[in-house]
Amino acid sequence: MIMTPKEKAIDLYGKYYNRLEHKLSEEYSPHEKDVVKECVLVAVDEIIQHIETSYHNEDIIKGSKLYWQQVKDEINHNIYESKNNS
Repeated sequence: MIMTPKEKAIDLYGKYYNRLEHKLSEEYSPHEKDVVKECVLVAVDEIIQHIETSYHNEDIIKGSKLYWQQVKDEINHNIYESKNNS
């Protein structure tokens, strides 16, 4: 099943958060959500860069970049709200 950009943003954030939350510090770190968000954004930027350098079909590049840019936008603007509502 293909995920919407919002669903993919929540999925990626959750995967990183689950792996990092207890490794950042023994006590709750008020910055752990920001650290997780930055890690996810780095991963998405790497995916976008890979698309730009690996594909030669403009339609594939345009569609894939649009999807991953929308995922990035969801992470930047809505990830905390979505995590709290799910």
